Amino acid sequence: YLPDIPFPKTYIRCINQILYDNDLKKISFEDAVSILKEKKTFVIKPALDSMQGQGVKKIDLLDVENTSNEWFKDLFHKASKNFIVQEVVLQHPDIEKLNPSSLNCCRITTILINGKYTYAAMLKIGKNGSRVDNWSSSYLVGINNEGILNGVGYGYNLNTVNKTDNGIQFGDMKYPCFDALVSNAESFHKKY
Repeated sequence: YLPDIPFPKTYIRCINQILYDNDLKKISFEDAVSILKEKKTFVIKPALDSMQGQGVKKIDLLDVENTSNEWFKDLFHKASKNFIVQEVVLQHPDIEKLNPSSLNCCRITTILINGKYTYAAMLKIGKNGSRVDNWSSSYLVGINNEGILNGVGYGYNLNTVNKTDNGIQFGDMKYPCFDALVSNAESFHKKY
C-alpha cells in the first residue's frame, strides 16, 4: 500500500497456516525452510497480537545446533498460524551502542493541518539485555529539532533517567542522519 516507504524485507508470511514468499506466492514448507537456511538470520513474529514484543524472536541459525525440518516445524508452530519472517534490521552504530540487544528506534509523530506541517520526535531505547524497545522494557527520550537527544528520558513508571543502562548520556548525543529522517517523514506524510 505504501511502496515508497522502506520496510524490513519479508522472507515468509504465514496466513491461516498457509505459507507465502515475499511476493505473496504460495510456497511449500520445504521452500520456506530453504529460504530461511539461505538467509541464516531473521526475525520471526506473530502477525497478530505481537504487542509489547510478545512472541518476537531473532534467530541466528549459526547458534542453532540442529536445523532439521522438525526444528523448523516447531518454530513455525510456536509462532502461531499467522506469522511473518523478516530480515534483521541493521541500525546505525551510534544507535546500536545505546543498547546492542534491541532495535532502538526513532518515532516521529507528524501533523498536517490546513497546509501547516510539524512533528515531534523521540527515541525508544531498549533496556539492558532487552531484545525489544517496547514501553515496558525501554526508555523514551525526546529529540529536539536539531536532532539532539533531551538530557532526560523516561522509564516505564515515568521515572526519569539521563543515561542508558550502559552509561551513555542522553543529552550528549545527536541522532545520526536526523535531518534526512525528518525530511522523509514530512514527504511521506504529505504524499500519503
